[in-house]
Amino acid sequence: MKKTALILCFLILLSGCAGAPPLSDEEAAEVINALLPLSSEVNGILFGKGLPAVDEAYEEEHSGTAYFPVKEGTGYSSVADIKRAAEKVYSKSYLESVYMSAFEGMNGGTSVIGSVSPRYTEIGGVLKVNVSAKSFDVRTYEKVTECRFSSSGQGYAVYSCKALGSDGKTYDLKIYLAGAAGEWRFDSPVY
Repeated sequence: MKKTALILCFLILLSGCAGAPPLSDEEAAEVINALLPLSSEVNGILFGKGLPAVDEAYEEEHSGTAYFPVKEGTGYSSVADIKRAAEKVYSKSYLESVYMSAFEGMNGGTSVIGSVSPRYTEIGGVLKVNVSAKSFDVRTYEKVTECRFSSSGQGYAVYSCKALGSDGKTYDLKIYLAGAAGEWRFDSPVY
């Protein structure tokens, strides 16, 4: 009898939680909608136009890497400030590669993209931005209007969502969330 009960408990454990969403669709939409405004700012800093540099940085065109101090009043005065903002939105595992390109640069070796200089650096305690860094058009989203659990893996869940863009159009997004118990973060780009 004990052996049968143990086997039954084991089977219940194996099947009871498999594939179950960590958040209901409504809870996921709430989490995503709380993260979207924060992600817009972080995405702009890391992938979009970046933080503005002091005015003299734009007085001439730069063909190579050109670091200038970040303009005062942006709310960011160090690499640590940028990382703090990013870690309120994105998972640490996702940010590992982002940090490499944003703060360390990448040696492309034989890669098609070649080497990439860091976008931001601190020199003498001053946050500087590479004004010649490539920037991307970053789409921003106002809110998700619909969210459905799609799948999950170890430490993350995937939701298929309809999102209202800041341009007024509706977009289909697949959003990865990592975390648990109120500490959810995006685990993939959302732009």
